[in-house]
Amino acid sequence: MKQNTTLSVLKVVDLVIRHQRRLTKDLVPQTENTDLIWDLVMDVLRQYDRYEFVIAQYLKKPFKEKDQIVQRLMMTALSQMIRKPDKIYHLVNEAVTSCSAIQRRWSKDFVNATLRQIAQDITQLESKFGSNEQWRYAHPTIWIDTIRSQWPSHWQSIIQSNQSKPKLWLNLDCLPLSQQQAYSMHQTVPRASLLSSIVQPLPKRWYIQDIASQSLKLLLPAHVDGPILDACAAPGGKTLILSQYYPHHEVTAVDVSNHKIDKIKENITRLELNNVVIKKHEWGNDLSEHQSFGLIVVDAPCSASGTIKKHPEKKRFTLDLEALQQKQIRILESIWPHLSVGGVLIYSTCSIFQEENDQVIEQFITHHHHIQLETITLEHAEKTQYGIQILPSLEQDGHYYCRMIKTKI
Repeated sequence: MKQNTTLSVLKVVDLVIRHQRRLTKDLVPQTENTDLIWDLVMDVLRQYDRYEFVIAQYLKKPFKEKDQIVQRLMMTALSQMIRKPDKIYHLVNEAVTSCSAIQRRWSKDFVNATLRQIAQDITQLESKFGSNEQWRYAHPTIWIDTIRSQWPSHWQSIIQSNQSKPKLWLNLDCLPLSQQQAYSMHQTVPRASLLSSIVQPLPKRWYIQDIASQSLKLLLPAHVDGPILDACAAPGGKTLILSQYYPHHEVTAVDVSNHKIDKIKENITRLELNNVVIKKHEWGNDLSEHQSFGLIVVDAPCSASGTIKKHPEKKRFTLDLEALQQKQIRILESIWPHLSVGGVLIYSTCSIFQEENDQVIEQFITHHHHIQLETITLEHAEKTQYGIQILPSLEQDGHYYCRMIKTKI
């Protein structure tokens, strides 16, 4: 029986949105069309606000909450109709057939009529709706307003880059020097190379890591006195950097869940990192009272607003920046006692929102007076009050960094 691609895409999109699930490839059914389904899922989630706006222009009234799945079905069909206008009526029929599978048989005639009406305008959608912000920027209003207010000189380029496919950057830290020479390197970040396409399975010493995340390499101190802690380590990219930059130091990688620990173990084993100890901890709360580190990296859980190219589903999730900020401060509070005097702490997030970055640092230093904030700069980053912000672009994700030294206990 021929696979209904529209239905397969819809099931993933609906699951991710209704349950606020992180989008991963294991959610996509493994068939001969797996790559196509994944590509379409990513497109629907990237352009969700745009497609939602178009569908709304052809409705007399909005969908009830319980019938949002019908709207998502039509949006999934629209994604394909725009791509393949020569297959429009096949795609309309596929969407109509899907109505029974989602237990909305009543919507068959409605879906058919509405999609056929849109089909008549399919080549004129840009000219009809191009002046509308929801069509042009394909972001929820709260995202547009927040990015525009916080990055007034960059907001349009950030939003436009979020609609593009992410570049694949390879971290070559584990590759022997003789093999590294075969790769074209990033002009600023060492041992980072742009890939044209993914290779599966990954070669043993390859690690895929965005250039913004790899920029940690440029911010590490030349000398570290004592062991090293990667406090929010999953999936292990920063642990890899720390392990290779400080091969004679013990690197402790911790995270909070078995799933995350398993992911770290998988990567550390594949990359053969021999100086790494992996522990399950609640961000340092379970560490020995007397255990201290000369370098701590805290890549805190965040909104991931800098990684929308890879995770467009994040635009659909509830954005509670205050709750995230309080969590990030709690993590710093629990980790700080384990930094030795003279030690360096690097705080980072993959967020572009000030609430999770400079505002976290501002609140933290208000209650801790024996801190020296270090001035850091990167060629590809914007200076902020307390750190630096790498902004999303066609080449990279967004990432924030702040570096501080403990001067006294």
